Amino acid sequence: MRTANLNGLGDVSRLSLGGGIGQIWGETSRDEALATLHAAVDAGISLIDCAPMYNNA
Repeated sequence: MRTANLNGLGDVSRLSLGGGIGQIWGETSRDEALATLHAAVDAGISLIDCAPMYNNA
């Protein structure tokens, strides 16, 4: 996974996970959200966007 330095956060993955776990694209179960999060982290994603606009993120 390629990384970039994001100021005070240090090196983070260039890919991120965002609204896909916050029910933005439709109904998402807790198990589905956790599976998505685990898959992203297992793939090397270290930047998780949990902005308030993502509802349940």
